[in-house]
Amino acid sequence: MSNLKNSIYNQLYNAAVAKIETVTPHDLSKKKIILAVESALQFLQQPKNYDYKDKLVLQLLEAFTVKSTTASIIKGVSDHVDWYDPYKNPRPYWDTYREYIKNDQQFSADAVSAMDKTTDLMMKSIEDPKREGSWDSRGLAVGSVQSGKTSNFIGSLNKAIDAGYKKIIVLSGLNNNLRQQTQKRVDEGLLSYDTQASSIGSQIYAGPLAKRRLPLKLKIIGCGTNSKLNGDFKTSVAQHLNFHTDDPSIFVVKKNKTILENIIRYFISAPGVAGVKIDNRPFKVRGLHHSSPPFINNKPILVIDDEVDNGSVDTGEQLINEEGKFDLEYDPKTINKLIRTILNIFSKRVYIGYTATPFANIFIHNQAKTKDEGLDLFPKDYIIDLPIPSNHVGLEKIFKTDIVDGEKIEDREIEDNHFFEIVSDSSLYPDDPDCSEGWMPPRHDRYHRPEYNKFNDPEIDLPPSLKEAIMSFILTSACRNFRGYIEEAKSMLIHVTKFVDVQDFVHTQVGDYLSLLRARMNPNDPNHIETLDKFKKLWEKKFYIHKNNSEEKYPSWDELINHKESLDFVINEICKNVKKLNGKSNDALDYKEYSRQNSFGLHTIVIGGDKLSRGLTLEGLSISYFLRSAKMPMYDTLMQMGRWFGYRTGFEDLCRLYTTDNVIRWFFHISVATEELRNTFRIMAAQGSTPAEFGLKVRTNPNLIITSKTKMRHSKIEQTSFSQEVTEVVTFMNNDEVIKSNYEATNKLLI
Repeated sequence: MSNLKNSIYNQLYNAAVAKIETVTPHDLSKKKIILAVESALQFLQQPKNYDYKDKLVLQLLEAFTVKSTTASIIKGVSDHVDWYDPYKNPRPYWDTYREYIKNDQQFSADAVSAMDKTTDLMMKSIEDPKREGSWDSRGLAVGSVQSGKTSNFIGSLNKAIDAGYKKIIVLSGLNNNLRQQTQKRVDEGLLSYDTQASSIGSQIYAGPLAKRRLPLKLKIIGCGTNSKLNGDFKTSVAQHLNFHTDDPSIFVVKKNKTILENIIRYFISAPGVAGVKIDNRPFKVRGLHHSSPPFINNKPILVIDDEVDNGSVDTGEQLINEEGKFDLEYDPKTINKLIRTILNIFSKRVYIGYTATPFANIFIHNQAKTKDEGLDLFPKDYIIDLPIPSNHVGLEKIFKTDIVDGEKIEDREIEDNHFFEIVSDSSLYPDDPDCSEGWMPPRHDRYHRPEYNKFNDPEIDLPPSLKEAIMSFILTSACRNFRGYIEEAKSMLIHVTKFVDVQDFVHTQVGDYLSLLRARMNPNDPNHIETLDKFKKLWEKKFYIHKNNSEEKYPSWDELINHKESLDFVINEICKNVKKLNGKSNDALDYKEYSRQNSFGLHTIVIGGDKLSRGLTLEGLSISYFLRSAKMPMYDTLMQMGRWFGYRTGFEDLCRLYTTDNVIRWFFHISVATEELRNTFRIMAAQGSTPAEFGLKVRTNPNLIITSKTKMRHSKIEQTSFSQEVTEVVTFMNNDEVIKSNYEATNKLLI
């Protein structure tokens, strides 16, 4: 859509919302949503066959019918004082944030309501910033991968500012890309100004920021970091800042030794901080000249630790003596130590970790502590299981089976699921985990050169499965443009190796193949007809065939290729935007800036490894090409690589995952283990159990590791029995060999 069309679309959407809100929720139906859209079309004098009518109906249907699960909480035993009453005092920051997300077409009405309730629960679990004396609050919020954890903690921050919290630190990942992404979300959802383009204290309303205007009477929240890729906290910048006042301020920083040390230096250099003396020698946390922490007694600190299982967990071995007490002189690993030191500076402190993979965090010993850093980061006060909206695409939707009771996934479930495309041509011997031959074999090093065969020709240098995946991405992007989502981003993920040098080769190969496709879009090219025929067969065999199973609009082949923003347009856009996200590349994903400069969204293929593995959101991700070479991957690491989870409004039916059979089975098992863990949360919450009573069990698998062994020092392996358990078998295998085997086993047992 052009900007003009988009403006009309938004007016129609808002007019239809106003009409729908007059209908009682229990009486709402798809038919009444269609009537509301038709009423809006008539009111704004648009044709009855408006091009994007179907898109309007589906977005409104999702906005008003999506439901969220209920949050549950496990509370610890502490001196916590109940204090938070959402109806007692005005909440202007939260009110503006609620209106901001309410106007965002990605949030349903129920999702906004669920966030309100969940963030209220979070506020009730932490301490009143005005509470006298010293206090220490530590908790954990557990969500699903790509389910809206960032939106949730930004909602909590708005309420915290309303309640009187002044000093906030957000710890965001281990790399610049993830920190930058989080900073931009904070700019939009909390600050209401662009930290990259504006000076502190001036509000700039542009793009999404224009939707969230703070009341003029409110003070601007200062920010010690900005949304540039390298906009993390620096000593040189700190010299010109004064966030030691009573005005609210925030720092969005990555978990990096130098950055965290700079933060510590800055806070302990505040005027009036007693007992601290800093000399010109190299900074060492344990080398501070002080009497004893805390140093700041009247200003509470609120620390949000995003992806808390990554980097924050201490992986060292703290010894326990014969009396069962921890060695207080133990020196924790760097990041863990620095986070605990930041908390220790303040006598009033709140620490909230967010993660979708809490396996490492539940294995932290609840009594671990040291003399200088105090308590470890165990969530002693509460664990909150965040609600999941019904439109979130997770493993439970992808597999379309009851994963709670499932022990394994059958071959037919993989074959019948059109979301999966099995890759078997990336290595010479795909069934051999030790294979080191082929384009991207399971075992390769940084010197590997990906070659499908020995000819340096882009037509044959990539495996057929990857060429098909790229063509599928072109087709799904064209289809989404046809459906009216031209202004929304379209992304493809290629994650096949952790080695940066090998990623560079893949980037070149993909670029060469796209250039070849672009050349063949020219009718004068001798391969033009053959290439179009390949696209047509792929569209009709893998996508159009499923048209009757979706409420979305499926164009015929002729409709698809004759659309304005079809194959030619898509290929040209992708060719300009093949990106690498790794330690050697300066490429960045700025979806919103791209759409601001153009009348359409970014069409991009993103190639990378570790930087794509955690936290980073790939907007409009439809096609993923994912290979994993590790023989024994970890639950948390593998699950975080699943960037294809999330919200797929308007294109869930077009999404595909190209991967190996083994990866699918690994994800299925992790899904079972994760759901069992969350069920344990809910049961413990209902029983009134505490985090210290956790004793959580996580299902193991001989081919997978739950998390790093260094993070599981306080765990043990136990066998599970069905004794005294009520288990009812309601399904049986209708297979002669299985029945015969069961009969023989039963007969042997009885005899």
